[in-house]
Amino acid sequence: MNLRPPRGAAAVVATTALALMAGCGGGDDKRDPLAKSDYIASADAICSDLEKQLSGLPAAETIEELTNRNRELIRHSNAALRRIRALQPPAELRPDVTRYLASVSKIVDLQNRQYEATARKRQAEAIRLGKALADEGLRSRGLATKIGYDVCGVS
Repeated sequence: MNLRPPRGAAAVVATTALALMAGCGGGDDKRDPLAKSDYIASADAICSDLEKQLSGLPAAETIEELTNRNRELIRHSNAALRRIRALQPPAELRPDVTRYLASVSKIVDLQNRQYEATARKRQAEAIRLGKALADEGLRSRGLATKIGYDVCGVS
């Protein structure tokens, strides 16, 4: 039997993806930090690539489809996060990027927990986690805006 996810499930997945796209910061301390404009442009380019990949994912109509979509979302998002984390932010952005990364880490944890819930067909838990993801996505979006991203976590 196919369980239908709530109407907003696809929107929750999209919000989560946008938040994950914004997972910028950290990086290899052996490299010189980028200038603010170069850092933001580099991160936004990675997020733009991710956005294109995620836009190709099929819409989720059932809990099984949502599970498959979440698996792909996690795979693509983690690859983008690794690329962005390799960037070295300028000193002026580091405190905001650190806060932002803490928010993104929480989102990744919630996304993984939601994936597990959908895989086990625990619809109520998946819905609860979707609401938590939406809340943390809003927090993450505010931090992304403060940093100055044009694509990451903002679009």
